[in-house]
Amino acid sequence: MTIGDISVSYRCMEDVLLVYLAVLNLVTFALYGADKRRAKKGQWRIPEKRS
Repeated sequence: MTIGDISVSYRCMEDVLLVYLAVLNLVTFALYGADKRRAKKGQWRIPEKRS
């Protein structure tokens, strides 16, 4: 293993972390949107314990 291999490895981990955070943010955004739609319709909403 050389220094170049380590920097490539760290770059790959950074990419994985960025994708993970992006997906997590999109899921959260979708859940908030679904909850907002339910609130406007007067329907059952997502409990705060799950947020």
